[in-house]
Amino acid sequence: MMNFLKAGWRKLAIINYEIDPALLLQYLPIGTELDYYQGKCYISLVGFMFLNTGLLGLPAFIRSAC
Repeated sequence: MMNFLKAGWRKLAIINYEIDPALLLQYLPIGTELDYYQGKCYISLVGFMFLNTGLLGLPAFIRSAC
């Protein structure tokens, strides 16, 4: 079976912080709902380098020595 996407993730950074769910409700697509952890709602900001990326079995188009 062929993979749709193959890539390496490097230098991952993630920040999570609590947010008032009322601020997010207007942005939710119809039929979705927020998740809560221990009664609190969180939002995440994720940054990373996406390297050696290949789609549908094609060769990777970004290479790095990282």
